[in-house]
Amino acid sequence: TVKFDNSQSLYVLGILSATNTIFTSSESSPTPGVWGTIQTGNYTYSGTVNLTGCTIQYAQYLYIYKGTATLDNTDLLNFSQYGAYIESSGILNMTGGNINTNASWAAANGHGIYGNGNGGSATLTNATIQHFANGVLLNNNFNLTLNSSSITNCTWPIYYSASADMTVNGTNTFTGNTNTAVYVYAYSLSDTMTLPTLNIPYYFANGMTVNVGGYLVVGSNNILKFQDGTALEINGTLVANANIGENIYFTSFRDDNWGGDSNNDGSILAPSFGNWYGIRFQDTSVDANCLMRRCKVRYAGSNSTGGISMYNASPTIDNCDLSNNYYGIYMQYVSNPVFSNNTIGSSEMTPIAKSFEANPAMTNITLSFSDNAY
Repeated sequence: TVKFDNSQSLYVLGILSATNTIFTSSESSPTPGVWGTIQTGNYTYSGTVNLTGCTIQYAQYLYIYKGTATLDNTDLLNFSQYGAYIESSGILNMTGGNINTNASWAAANGHGIYGNGNGGSATLTNATIQHFANGVLLNNNFNLTLNSSSITNCTWPIYYSASADMTVNGTNTFTGNTNTAVYVYAYSLSDTMTLPTLNIPYYFANGMTVNVGGYLVVGSNNILKFQDGTALEINGTLVANANIGENIYFTSFRDDNWGGDSNNDGSILAPSFGNWYGIRFQDTSVDANCLMRRCKVRYAGSNSTGGISMYNASPTIDNCDLSNNYYGIYMQYVSNPVFSNNTIGSSEMTPIAKSFEANPAMTNITLSFSDNAY
């Protein structure tokens, strides 16, 4: 057992290796955060931490500033702020083990994994995170890999503060959290981001604008839910190409039928026409690259627009289903999309709205003539 006096930390500028060791406070009745951190590296030097079968407890967090921390069946317990805080030159490899806390601040504000740096990365394999505000917070193009891991008893299992890269393998579980969804706070994308296939929805609290040069790829079978009055605005590229036999779903955050009660409000808020704006392709969107295939869109069309709207834009929309929107599809100005094999169900106003200049290439379209105003 290695014990630390109050507020003291261990700085690793070389190599720390330990097996079956407990790193803890020297207090007889310690509380979370009573001592500082184990810090890997600093601005000048890189550090290496290798822990097997160890426990670190009652610290503020494990700080991976520069270098690599490899944790094998090692637990991070009762930290006051975060589990592991990883900067741009930090790498965490964790196999097995539990990141868990009983600290009230961490439960309200903290993150099990705080991925803060562009170039930093964390790989979790068969690991568990619980009792933090966010199981994982992703920021500044941080790289996260989840391999058959579990995030539970958190407010949000995963939180995108900005564009980031996530890869998932095996069976990852996100049950028992307050909100059963990935919280996407990031609202602007100027690089490439892929949303990997998860078994819980992505919740876009502020909508998303894919800027010129931005590239958003949506994994097959994903569910994307949007807050009232927000949109998926495409000034760059959107690729939502579901596998055969699967779909990609775009809907209101009120929609409990797709992806369950993600906002944890029971039946208080019911979805309806025009809750959100829908997917909007703007003039600067890259026509040749923009693709929606085997997608379903509903409860969109706020401010008299479509589930999918185009403004001097010509994406490819194929094998999609649009229902319960103000318009199914809305084409303004010189919008010439490839619109094939699609179904437009009940719409609040009419299935298709277009300006005289629009000239879509439409083939094999099924329209609903019931429950529309026209």
